[in-house]
Amino acid sequence: MRTFTLIASLASLPITSAFQASTPSIRLLPCQSQRSINTQYTLKSKTTLYQSEIQEQEDDELVEFFISQEQIGVLRKEANKRDRVKKLQKHFLPQEECMELSQQSIDEISALFEKSELIEVRGVSKGQKKGLFDTANAMAESLEEEIGKPVVVVDIKGFAVKMYCPWLDGEDFDTSKRIKLFTSYKPGQWTRKPKGIRNEYGQIVLDENGKSIKVIPDE
Repeated sequence: MRTFTLIASLASLPITSAFQASTPSIRLLPCQSQRSINTQYTLKSKTTLYQSEIQEQEDDELVEFFISQEQIGVLRKEANKRDRVKKLQKHFLPQEECMELSQQSIDEISALFEKSELIEVRGVSKGQKKGLFDTANAMAESLEEEIGKPVVVVDIKGFAVKMYCPWLDGEDFDTSKRIKLFTSYKPGQWTRKPKGIRNEYGQIVLDENGKSIKVIPDE
């Protein structure tokens, strides 16, 4: 008797919308509601943990490109050998670019790296030998950003800087001329080098100890 009375009461209530009429709401018991909330939190925490683990794996895979002193020695010998037989690719900087590369020079040097993994840039920091090391590395960093691969300073003599940029499998280069160093480098797996800060005159800013102040450039 109570069941029929309840149905009659419900039938007498006004229907305010078509959605309410066609889709009756389902009310969860208090214990079911709490269980649903707990499940949502559990899924959310698991997703966050999974995403965190993926990020940690990506961070672990992103390693700095490293060449040992022995490998540097191999590259120096190879560069000197090519220089003796006049097969070392060279770029001569104009005086106004001795401290910082123009886009034209960056493009020309990048093109040389397509012909050889080893090149020499002459006229670096000419007349300002004190800042030669920092200037050479700053130029390597600029080339690295342009090319999208590591560029390493191999040797500095006078105002001439020898640099190395590895050729990779699958690139359209003469692989028979590739220098085999057996490094662990893979495309996209290296961090950007800290880059020296320059003032408004283009000069590298030094700290109280006379060392260049560096920051890692943004993407």
